[in-house]
Amino acid sequence: MLRRMRLTLACAVVGALVLAPAGASAVRPKVPPEKKPADKKPDKKAPGKKPADQKSEKKPPASKVKLTVSSTKPKPGDPILVKVTGTTGMPRGTAGGRRLLFFPVKGGWQSVFSVPLGDAPEAEEAAEQSFWDVWHGRQPAATPPPAAPDKPTTIKVSIADGPDAVLTVKPHEFPEEAITIDEALANPPAEQAKEIDNDNAAVIAALRNSDPPMFKGRFRAPAGKKSSAFGNWRRFNQSEHRSRHLGLDVVARKGAPIRSVARGKVALVRSGILMGGTVVVVHGAGLATCYFHVSDFAVKAGEMVEAGQVLGKVGVTGRTTGPHIHVGIWARGGFVDPAVFFRLPLGAPLAAEEPAARHSSKSRSR
Repeated sequence: MLRRMRLTLACAVVGALVLAPAGASAVRPKVPPEKKPADKKPDKKAPGKKPADQKSEKKPPASKVKLTVSSTKPKPGDPILVKVTGTTGMPRGTAGGRRLLFFPVKGGWQSVFSVPLGDAPEAEEAAEQSFWDVWHGRQPAATPPPAAPDKPTTIKVSIADGPDAVLTVKPHEFPEEAITIDEALANPPAEQAKEIDNDNAAVIAALRNSDPPMFKGRFRAPAGKKSSAFGNWRRFNQSEHRSRHLGLDVVARKGAPIRSVARGKVALVRSGILMGGTVVVVHGAGLATCYFHVSDFAVKAGEMVEAGQVLGKVGVTGRTTGPHIHVGIWARGGFVDPAVFFRLPLGAPLAAEEPAARHSSKSRSR
């Protein structure tokens, strides 16, 4: 009986399948019609505001390079010490349009330049000038020295990728000294003009340099009492001849040793008409020193000397009123006041193998 019921049910299912109309499809769930997205109206933004999808421009990071100068109100003839920090590569910069020569020191870089006197020999003009006129002068005694500017002038110190500094050069009136001396030196004969020019041109050529620094820090001033300052005008025997004193004189006895104020290389040993026995020592980085009225030379051109090494003896050679030490300081651009220069906090240049120097050599090779 149970078997017959199962068979009947199976036949009913088969019959239902056979009787389904051809092409009939299975029932599918209803899908609601797709809605088109509404058109977006442009956002009304306040004027000056950037669209949300536009990225705001990022400001470049502030430069870490810092620039300092030893004086912002110098007088003519002053040396200026420039220091740059915040960079490992050698800085590139100018002072009054003249390129600065930097050297690496602990914590940064340094350079020294001269505030121009205006009437003294300048580095770039040395070859074209007649020193007979500009250095040892032939101005009539009745003609006063060139008047100092009655208004300050400015010098701009610029560093690439760094800040600038503006120096205000104060007007300064240098005094005039009346000096009595041997007549042949007070009024040199005209036939000596060419020789005097050659003497002075040789000194300027020896002073000019862009050598690597050879000194080891601050320069040592000669010991003794100062007898004549830098920049003073001199008139000899109330004559036509007038000159500017471009060094520092220190009282010394005849025969006393004259010592180098810093380590360097002897660039010139010469006997001149007015400057007498002369020694020029180049110290690198645009710095050099000259010593006049020397006797008994103790060095030769090309020789390396250490700070304090004897160059010769105090003499009475050339145009001088008596024995003394005359030292002149040359920085980038011209002679500078030694009394100011000896107070500059010059750092000891780093050796070539030290890190800052290695960076500087890489920057120069790029």
